[in-house]
Amino acid sequence: MGLIKTRPQIQLLLPSHAYPGDRVIATVRLDAKRQIPIESLTCELVGHEAVTVAGSSSGSSQRRSLCAFEARLLDKHTIAAGRHEHACAFELPADLPPSYQSASKLDATQVEYVVTVRCAIPWWPDAVKEFLLQVQLPPQTVDDAGPTIHTSRLGGPSGNEPHIEFSLIRGHHAPGETLRGELALSNVDGNRYKTATFAIAAYEQRFHHQRGRAVSAKRRWGDLTEMKRYAMQIDVSQAAEGQAIPFAMKLPGHLSATHESTLWALSWMFEVKLAIGWGNELVARAPITILPRGSKRRSKQRRAIPIIGSQRLATLWTSVAHETGLRFDGEQRRMIGELGGVSIALTREHRGADGIFLGAELSYPRLGLGLDGGLASGLRRMVGGGVSLGDAAWDKRHYLSGREPAQIEHFAAALAVYLTPLIVDDIDDEHAVVSRRGAGQSRKQLLGFATAVAALANALHAALEQVPPPAQLEGHIRPWQRLAKRMGGKLRTTDMSVRGRWQGASAEVATVWTPSGKACHTAFVIAGPDIAAESSVLAWADGYTRGEPTRLSKGARGKLETMFPDALSITIETDEVVLWDARAPITDHAVLTSRLDQLTALAAALQGHGGPYR
Repeated sequence: MGLIKTRPQIQLLLPSHAYPGDRVIATVRLDAKRQIPIESLTCELVGHEAVTVAGSSSGSSQRRSLCAFEARLLDKHTIAAGRHEHACAFELPADLPPSYQSASKLDATQVEYVVTVRCAIPWWPDAVKEFLLQVQLPPQTVDDAGPTIHTSRLGGPSGNEPHIEFSLIRGHHAPGETLRGELALSNVDGNRYKTATFAIAAYEQRFHHQRGRAVSAKRRWGDLTEMKRYAMQIDVSQAAEGQAIPFAMKLPGHLSATHESTLWALSWMFEVKLAIGWGNELVARAPITILPRGSKRRSKQRRAIPIIGSQRLATLWTSVAHETGLRFDGEQRRMIGELGGVSIALTREHRGADGIFLGAELSYPRLGLGLDGGLASGLRRMVGGGVSLGDAAWDKRHYLSGREPAQIEHFAAALAVYLTPLIVDDIDDEHAVVSRRGAGQSRKQLLGFATAVAALANALHAALEQVPPPAQLEGHIRPWQRLAKRMGGKLRTTDMSVRGRWQGASAEVATVWTPSGKACHTAFVIAGPDIAAESSVLAWADGYTRGEPTRLSKGARGKLETMFPDALSITIETDEVVLWDARAPITDHAVLTSRLDQLTALAAALQGHGGPYR
């Protein structure tokens, strides 16, 4: 009896870890103090994965076998006293999940590989000992995922709401590496930012199988379960608007790799939590991949931190400005330039509770349409009026009118395709203010708006070519065309006006209209430097004179008197002389040219010249 009451001491020599697909050598070591008869000596490797969800109904626990191997090392035998070693090999399947144990005791996930050595002893309890084999995912050689940028709200901040933007140098990280990036905050003036907490968190998701079909745990057992969290905190109370704040976070060296198996999945998330005054919080997240230990990257090139915040916006706006023929003014933080003879200033603006909008102001030479339009107020919507662009949503929100409906209809038809994609806040004969909701933080959004503004600018003057002349001058364009040719200028048929030169001086002739579309007078202008001395400045209208006519030379007074018939007013300034003729519209070429001759003669006399104005 003494021989069988003693059981051998069992040891097992295993590698510190193994990878799926490896050939694992297990060496069983028996230490016997005396001779011992045995029935058999076996070494068994069994792997399984199991998930348990607390509080669930039936089916809350599931278990799946991963592998099962048995090596029979000895049959019936008598072991002599001393140490004995027996080796065996196991070929691990290539698709095994790694060893894993949840931190939670309630919602548990477990993957174990147990090696059991059993020495069967006749008529006596067997000598049994269990050992764990650590299976790890093999190191990977990966292409670097590269830098990424993330925000708490796609499209940028909304109104005065808090907003986070952060960057990560890469999305793949191995345990023990340093995670680096930058953080930028928006709407600093409207929010009392206090601290920013950076964290990486592990989440488990469990899958339930019904009739061989996997059902997501998110649908069956609730949302992802957070299992681990590692965090650090910094003070951001003094952060400036859009300032890029660098951060670096050393990752623990024992992190479990991102993995998905049949019954469970492990994923990682990088999180920025912003503490704001009065108890508010704002969180932004981005998924990251934790690589197996020992993983490497094909490229060891050190990557720069992606540009975020004000610097990123400046880079983005500079690029978009270049693409659309504009330039970025860094000091004013706006795009400016000139396209199609139209000056453009494009910026972004806060509109309180309405949010952030991209806006542009277009300035252009006078159109001569008496144009008036923009967003329709409640009263304006009730009263109605104006022309339609054929877009129901745009027409409901806007109005567009002018001196002559027929002219505005042609103008609107030519510009409809360029106006309807935009909010037209205000538009008149010299300016247009347009906008579109958006913070201008995404390339697609900003380029789309800038392109729409550029298209409108380039189409503006071409649309004027489609506008017919005023109804009162229909059939009487030829005298004005002859005048434009003599002045070397271009006739603007929308209001019948010409700018050019007359006898060497800058000159303009324009028909002036009432808002209702009636021609009220014709303006004649001769301009140039030092036309008259300060003492010669005067204004005459309806027999009333402001200034001292007696200070004019006799020749100048004579020229002035010849201009009184049919004149509403005559004004002499140091740099121009202006005559308003009561005849309007003028359809006689001789009348147009004679008035210009009178003005140039007066200008010459004011300067003491006897001949034409020089």
